Amino acid sequence: MFGIKKDKRNIGDFYRELQDATNGKAYGIQLAELLFSLFCGYFQDRTDCIACYGYDGREIFFRATMPEDEAAFYRKDFGQRTNRERIKGNKAVRIWTENDALGGMWVLEFPDGTNEGVEDSFREMVSLVHPVFAACLFAEEWKQERMRDCETGLLGNAAFEETLRRLMEQGADGYLIAARQSVLYDRPYKEDGINRSVLMLAKICEKTAVPYIYRISGDVVALICLDGQEKAYAIAQELADAGSTDIYIYVTELAVLDRDKVYSVIQQNLDRTGEDREAFGLHYPEPKLPIYRDDPKGGRDGEEAQ
Repeated sequence: MFGIKKDKRNIGDFYRELQDATNGKAYGIQLAELLFSLFCGYFQDRTDCIACYGYDGREIFFRATMPEDEAAFYRKDFGQRTNRERIKGNKAVRIWTENDALGGMWVLEFPDGTNEGVEDSFREMVSLVHPVFAACLFAEEWKQERMRDCETGLLGNAAFEETLRRLMEQGADGYLIAARQSVLYDRPYKEDGINRSVLMLAKICEKTAVPYIYRISGDVVALICLDGQEKAYAIAQELADAGSTDIYIYVTELAVLDRDKVYSVIQQNLDRTGEDREAFGLHYPEPKLPIYRDDPKGGRDGEEAQ
């Protein structure tokens, strides 16, 4: 259970603390987490709180004061929109919220016989915190949408670079997988200008269920695998086997990458996979990729090498 302060703060105190917590803060996931902690601090130590939000059919926020395996009961409730009893002798008060594509569920679970006023306080406090929560999560989704490639729906360069920076600073044991599909048609671009090859490659990459997938250039998709070498190579093999035409693939450890030269490394190594027609135990035909020099300032836009 979740230990909290046992003072006699009331709804007015919560409103003032809510104002202080949001004053001058950027709206996003970090503020939502702060508000959840603040919210939970107003209930007794035998009481548990859960907040779950989904956007456009996918879960984007789930926090609970109970252990994860116990909280999974309510996570399933959120997906199925049910009102089941988790433990006999405990009461669970659920509050459902809807704001266009954003839906939420707040739960307060407490033993029978708990002060009758706790449910009323819970409902009042949710009515205060939910609008701020919704604004935080809408802001986070807007931020994510800005980082998405409009053709494939995959995250783009900005998100790729931010993820690489974070993982490399953490010393994460991960692997980068870069893939490019050969041109499928004499005229690969549709009338609306969309590259059919990269659309097919994006769909193939999404089927791997890797959480980190990015479109990093006109014809290259990058994946980051944090599940070890064997899994990374299995994903590479899965990609190689999935395409109806040849897919060129490069796999490397994050630990050996120079973050400022990652784009050049990807381009150079995708090109080299064709020199011996085989790399990492996978078969590749000769690719025809240009090699780009990195911008001296470390950016991703460089001149084509001669």
